[in-house]
Amino acid sequence: MFDPSFRDFNFLYKMYFIVACTSLSRHKYYFAWSLSELVNMNAGLGFNGYDGFGRSKWDLIANFDFYEVETSTSLKSLLDNWNKKTMSWLRYVVYERTGSTLAVFILSAFWHGFYGGYYLAFLGAGFFIHASRLVRRNVRPLFLTTKGKIFLYDAITFVGTRLLIAYLTFPFVMLEFWAALDIYRQLYFWMHIIGGILILIFTLKPMLRIRKKAL
Repeated sequence: MFDPSFRDFNFLYKMYFIVACTSLSRHKYYFAWSLSELVNMNAGLGFNGYDGFGRSKWDLIANFDFYEVETSTSLKSLLDNWNKKTMSWLRYVVYERTGSTLAVFILSAFWHGFYGGYYLAFLGAGFFIHASRLVRRNVRPLFLTTKGKIFLYDAITFVGTRLLIAYLTFPFVMLEFWAALDIYRQLYFWMHIIGGILILIFTLKPMLRIRKKAL
C-alpha cells in the first residue's frame, strides 16, 4: 500500500488487497496470544472450573475467540472477542465510569502509542460502532420474521463486517497517518460516507416521528 503503484489499481482490487492484508495480519496476534496462553497454562494458570460434563476448563486467560472473530456479523461482536482481557479492563476502567464508547477508543489509541494510524483506526471504530448500533436497532427487527430473512441479514452483515474491519484497521497496520489518509482518499471515504448517512437517517427518524405526532 506504500508503493506508488497501488494508486493504479481499481477500487475493487484495492478493497480486496486491504481485506487480504488485514486478515493475514491478525494471525500474528493469534499466534502471540495462543503462545502466551500455553505458557501460562503450563504454569498452572488459566483454570476456570468445570463444565456441565465435569471436564476442566482452561479458558480463564483466553484472549480471543478465533471462530467468533472471523465469523462475526457485527463490529461489536468482533471487538468483544478480540483482545478480550484488554477489552474487559477498558470496560471496567473507562466505559463503566464515563459511559462513553469514544473515551474507550481514545484511551486505546493512546495506550498503543503515538503513531497517527492508531488514532485513525480507533476513532474510526468509535464512529462505526455508533453507526452499527443504530443500524442493528432499526434494521435488524425487519429481518426477524422468517428464517430466510434472518439468513439474508446474517449473510449481508457477515460480508459487511469483513469489509468494515479491513477498512477500519488498515491504518493500524500501516501506522503512518498521512499514508493511511491517502488510501482513504483513494477509496473515496466510502464507508465513512455511508456510516455518516446512516447515522443522520436513524438520528433524525425519531425526531421526525415526534414532530409528526405533535402536528
